[in-house]
Amino acid sequence: KVKFYASLDQNFGPHDQAHGFLGEVSPGYIQPGNSSHDQAHGFLGEVTSGYIQPHNSYEFKHGAQANWGYGLRYIMAVWESDCTHGQAWVVIGKVEVEKPIVCKCELVAHGEKGLAKVHDEHNIQYSLSLKAHDPFTAKVTLSNHGCKKAEQVKVKFYASLDQHFGPHDRAHGFLGEYYGSVQPHSHTEFKKVLSANWGHGVRYVIAVWTSECKHGDAWVVLGKVKASNWVHPN
Repeated sequence: KVKFYASLDQNFGPHDQAHGFLGEVSPGYIQPGNSSHDQAHGFLGEVTSGYIQPHNSYEFKHGAQANWGYGLRYIMAVWESDCTHGQAWVVIGKVEVEKPIVCKCELVAHGEKGLAKVHDEHNIQYSLSLKAHDPFTAKVTLSNHGCKKAEQVKVKFYASLDQHFGPHDRAHGFLGEYYGSVQPHSHTEFKKVLSANWGHGVRYVIAVWTSECKHGDAWVVLGKVKASNWVHPN
């Protein structure tokens, strides 16, 4: 009777015997001076062994499955018979199962981003001066470096007192939001007309996006807006 096992190393031990079993085969009767081949595909039950004539050979094959997940395993043949006390074994090779590649999306801010006046949206800038409550356009470009489409992308725009997005900005700085999707290995522009509704002073405009691509959100500073009662015409 020959049993086949998968082992983490090249030494057959109790752990392999308990957890690495792949299957077993047993010989039938072999005539003197001849050879025979026996193959059992997927057989896992107990088989009563036959016998092998002297000065003869027998080939044991088993259609095993790499059912340990992924990683490297050494395949061992372990046999027992009335010829020896106990078991004997030999390493017959190794099988490595590669970890499957999971196709997913991956969004990063890559490409044009910034701020613009509504009458000049092609002139993207980092810094704007506006009258309080004047509209302006915020733009961020998200690139999908993954192999799966990002279908549920939500970009929110916030006004922040500094260049770090935190709980205070999330609670009090919301300006607007935009929804869209990004194809794999491509990019999408997310633009939104916003209002400098914080009154006076400088605020940093931050784009924050969420999607099914990752848990949580990511953000980037698009620029800063100085809002006041009077702005020099330009």
